[in-house]
Amino acid sequence: MGTLSQKKEVPFIMMATIIYLSFSTPLLLEVEACHPVDLEALLDFKKSITEDPNQMLRTWTPSTECCDWEGVSCDLPQMARVKAVTLIGLYLDKPMSGTIPPSIGNLSSLVQLDLTGLKNLSGPIPDSICRLTKLQYLDLQGNRLSGRIPSSIGNLQELIWLRLNGNRLTGPIPPSISNLSSLGVLDLSWNALTGTIPSPIGNSTERLTQLNLSNNNLTGNLPESIGHHPNLFALNLSNNHFTGEIPESFGDLQGLISLDLSRNQLGGKIPSQLGNLQKLRALILSFNGINGEIHSSIGNMTDLSYLDLSNNQLGGRIPKSLGNFKWLRTIMLSGNKFSGTIPEEVINIESLEVFDVSRNRLSGEIPAHKANISKEAFLGNPGLCGSPLPPCKL
Repeated sequence: MGTLSQKKEVPFIMMATIIYLSFSTPLLLEVEACHPVDLEALLDFKKSITEDPNQMLRTWTPSTECCDWEGVSCDLPQMARVKAVTLIGLYLDKPMSGTIPPSIGNLSSLVQLDLTGLKNLSGPIPDSICRLTKLQYLDLQGNRLSGRIPSSIGNLQELIWLRLNGNRLTGPIPPSISNLSSLGVLDLSWNALTGTIPSPIGNSTERLTQLNLSNNNLTGNLPESIGHHPNLFALNLSNNHFTGEIPESFGDLQGLISLDLSRNQLGGKIPSQLGNLQKLRALILSFNGINGEIHSSIGNMTDLSYLDLSNNQLGGRIPKSLGNFKWLRTIMLSGNKFSGTIPEEVINIESLEVFDVSRNRLSGEIPAHKANISKEAFLGNPGLCGSPLPPCKL
């Protein structure tokens, strides 16, 4: 039988527990409660998914808090608003199928939407996505989305990252995309986009570091305004139908590491201003109609490791200044109209691994070289002789 003090202690402990629960339980509910608008929008997204063989949405049930669902993050501790939906299927064996419903635009606090590589996500990008004005990260790459990029995409003023590559999008690049003043990464490659590059794109942001519009059906001239991005380090406009000349303003992109303009219909000369790109490591201008000679200023690109100028209309002599490249591993000059001899300084670059000058008008003896270069790299030059081709005639 307990003492009087023990009897008094039990009710005190019970009362303290009740008081604690009365304060803590509402707080927990407030932290975990999913906003009903967000809950409905997410469940609507799940309904739009017709196949989920990897069961990525298995936790998405009405009886549980949406903030605990796989791929969903919320803004706590207030009544939870969904701030991120991340469903990445890049490494999954089986694709997820379905569409993106218009109700996705009701997730008004969304900061990140990443549906990368779900593979069979099809249909249009809903216009309602442009209501997500807090969105900073939008990645829908690697799906089968079709139709046009929403014309109001420029409403997403906070957007830092926009990747829609690897889909089946058609139509033009919306001019409003130039309103995205915070954009750092823009990748619309591997679609079927048409029309020209909106010329204000160069004035849109100084924060742009990566621009990839390759493998589309884009036409017209390359805008001078692209050269207004001082922080751009990767520019890929390859495999389109661009015409005209390479803008001199591209020489102002002094932070550029990679420039790929291959497989277009560009003409004119290589601007001497490109010699200002001293940080450039890859220059790819192959399969165009570029003519004239290689300007000696190209030798200023001392960090260059990959040079592909093949299949153009370039002529004159191969400049000795190419021998300035200490790190150059690949030189592709085939399919042009180069004449004269092969400079010893170029073929003996210490780091050289790939060298191809086939199908030109070169002559003379091939200089002795350390690199293991096959004879195919010299074919199509009737005036060339010496190892690995037949010896020169005395």
